[in-house]
Amino acid sequence: MTSPLNPFWNPFWTFFIPCALSVLVLQKDRLIVEALGECWHEYDGTSARCKHCGSLVYIPHDRPNLATPEGFFWIWERAQKKEWWPIFKAWFWGHDGVRHLPMMIPEEFIDPIRGRDALAEWLRNNEDKWKS
Repeated sequence: MTSPLNPFWNPFWTFFIPCALSVLVLQKDRLIVEALGECWHEYDGTSARCKHCGSLVYIPHDRPNLATPEGFFWIWERAQKKEWWPIFKAWFWGHDGVRHLPMMIPEEFIDPIRGRDALAEWLRNNEDKWKS
């Protein structure tokens, strides 16, 4: 089925693309949550309990939304305690091609979505530095 205004339009894409993007976002969020040592809650299939930690959960409310300012600070509080945090900071401070003073935080990192995406990219490419 096509639209008279756009012969390439297909109603399948209006459903598929948002779903595919949300799956990619969930994969990034899950990677970060697990790298920070927290539980990525999933139902056990028989009750409202998490199959990983056993706690009662209400998904998605019991998962942090890492694309918000609250999510940014959720990451910030936990990540600073990790051994790999200085390695990530060194990578992030230099990956935009601009030399930053160590005490400066690039504006891009303060953006919750860019910060989340950069951390997910680094974690995915450096599993040997953070997985034990």
